Amino acid sequence: MHLNKKVQNMRIILIIIFFFIHGLAQARTVSDKVEALKSYLLDKDYPEVFKGAKYKINIENIVFADVDNDGAEEAIALYRPHYLQSPTIIIYKIDEKLEVSRVMEGLAPGALMQRGDYFLDSHTLGVAADITANDISNEDLAKATLKTAKGSVVLYKNFVHMDSREGALVPTYIDLRHLDVPDHANTCENFEFHKVDEIFVRTVSGQVFLAAWVGDEIYFYKINAISDDGFINKEIIIKKTPVGFSGFASAE
Repeated sequence: MHLNKKVQNMRIILIIIFFFIHGLAQARTVSDKVEALKSYLLDKDYPEVFKGAKYKINIENIVFADVDNDGAEEAIALYRPHYLQSPTIIIYKIDEKLEVSRVMEGLAPGALMQRGDYFLDSHTLGVAADITANDISNEDLAKATLKTAKGSVVLYKNFVHMDSREGALVPTYIDLRHLDVPDHANTCENFEFHKVDEIFVRTVSGQVFLAAWVGDEIYFYKINAISDDGFINKEIIIKKTPVGFSGFASAE
């Protein structure tokens, strides 16, 4: 009886040690991924570099989740950029060897807002243009530009924005054709992207949703797949925030 009790105690101790070590391994994994992402951004794919000036990288949050159901976790970063036409959400792939790659298509949830004085404008530097096409669709124009661009290419309903960013390893693409452009303008000079308050990933009935809280709306992205060349096959659902909503943690 005394021996059995010792055996049981030893098993309990081993179980505690196992979960402790397992927890440390998971923590180290997240820490390693964060460090790998940091090195990638600083050394290979700096988000905002204009005219040789590197603007501080402002990442407010990173969520690790398998948003495209491919069996591997992505790093979903919530940015507070300095320049107009910069995505507020960027997805990064991090493999088992901690090799990082950025998904070319970024996200910018929320309605287009009246221009304020917070963001800088690459147009004033002479490295940006807003254009429309006469003989091809704006979508074809945007995708053709991506083949040679290293900056940001934003596809709106009625025009395409493009700019040059010196630190980019690959171009950035944002598809905003689901939004109405203020005053049906053919230029982005009078509006800006919405500030994103919070991001969250939730699985509902086996489907993964990336949620973004933007003011009085929540954008739900159902990401079906991410192509090898960085385009996101997605569905977007927009809902009004519930009365009294104060964040995803409080809503659970």
